[in-house]
Amino acid sequence: MCSATPPHGISSQNWIKLLKYWDSEKGKEDDHGEKMSLLAPWKKPHTSKDGSFLPGTVTEDFVDDAKDKVEELRLIYLSKSQQELEDEAFELTMHAWWRDP
Repeated sequence: MCSATPPHGISSQNWIKLLKYWDSEKGKEDDHGEKMSLLAPWKKPHTSKDGSFLPGTVTEDFVDDAKDKVEELRLIYLSKSQQELEDEAFELTMHAWWRDP
């Protein structure tokens, strides 16, 4: 993903820093030190305290697409954990969004 074009509004330098953080152990844990999927840190900066998405972002559409992909994958990979399904769905959705902006 580091070689791909960053999402709109993110500089190449910040995108690489963000990807490196997400790949670090600290970046893979929530506020309570528990592992989280790749989808979780994507949602957090784009939602308000009540969990609703902030206006003017495409994050809600992205998350909806990723959730749909989780359900598709759940039917194929019966033994994968929720985190594994969300990670794979996130990656597939991210690649699809970059191909078809």
